[in-house]
Amino acid sequence: MLDFLIDLLDITPMGNNPSSVKIETKAIKILYNNKLEKTVTGISVWNSLGENAMNRNNVQDAVIYFEKSISIIENTKTINNPNLYLFSLYGITNAYIIQNNFDKAKVYLNKWTKYLNDNPHIMPVLLEGYYYSLGNYFFQQDKFLEAKINYEKSFNNNDKHCSSNNLFLIKYVS
Repeated sequence: MLDFLIDLLDITPMGNNPSSVKIETKAIKILYNNKLEKTVTGISVWNSLGENAMNRNNVQDAVIYFEKSISIIENTKTINNPNLYLFSLYGITNAYIIQNNFDKAKVYLNKWTKYLNDNPHIMPVLLEGYYYSLGNYFFQQDKFLEAKINYEKSFNNNDKHCSSNNLFLIKYVS
């Protein structure tokens, strides 16, 4: 049942859909009732809940969920699914950037940097997300040249993240 709920959390655009809260609540109850909240399954659920909270602009809850996911991974010292770890780092970094908490964002960017340096063979989309987050980090602090450099690295292989503001920045900042 939990695997089904995780799939729903991952593929359903939750937004402010009332049924999403029911799905999320049920997934959390199953986690705790079966003592799975600190397992690989828990990591997946917490990450999905974080992504869904971000989709609802509920940044505060997103931070809580991403921190749970990251904490489990780091405390077990085993990364069974490096993609989930990096997705959680991506989510929490961007949540802190949105909150203008650049010190906290930098902490997670540093974790991401260390992981990438130690593991150079990762999915390109995760590397693009890293550079995009770095671009956002600098952009929100009015460090436009640094932002431009990182956005360009992000867009080398994938321009799906590109907003009109970022395109303007890349084109006109030198």
